[in-house]
Amino acid sequence: MTSEAYNDHLHDELAFFGEDDHHAAAGMTTKIPPSFDGRTSWFAFEEQIDDWVDLTTLEPVKHGPALKNALRGEAATYKPLLDRDALRDPQRGVQYFKDTLRVHFVKGSQSVFLWRFFQLLRSHRGQMDFVRWIGKFTVTRKRVTDAWMDLLPDPIATDPQYAEFFHAVNARRATVGEEPFD
Repeated sequence: MTSEAYNDHLHDELAFFGEDDHHAAAGMTTKIPPSFDGRTSWFAFEEQIDDWVDLTTLEPVKHGPALKNALRGEAATYKPLLDRDALRDPQRGVQYFKDTLRVHFVKGSQSVFLWRFFQLLRSHRGQMDFVRWIGKFTVTRKRVTDAWMDLLPDPIATDPQYAEFFHAVNARRATVGEEPFD
């Protein structure tokens, strides 16, 4: 085996086990968020963001700006689109970051749904251990359901049908002693 072939093989193994220097989560710590270069999977990056938010020791007001600084390569061109004040919002900063950049790296809700749906149709257990298969199938099914829900149109508050439905829900809640929605 040549040294170049060995290096390629070693790089593949390190990437598989998450120890690759170029892997998005490789430099992630409790204070440094995962990086994104625009070439890797946006969905994997969103999961890494959620994991990082769960373990970070940074103040919530610094989550959004830290994520902005972790954009590399092609993704760094979108940094100017991010509003600094919105990134510093402790409750919505991370969600604002994901919502703003997602449209640039995901083709559209219909494409995402079709991709996830066909992944579900193509999935088969093969020789995989049954316990691992159940976990993999459950995650795939959840992703399909989430993508399907993204296809629903947002309700319009001025729509008479929506207003009628909203009042009916509040009336039902009042009969069982629950507080109405605003």
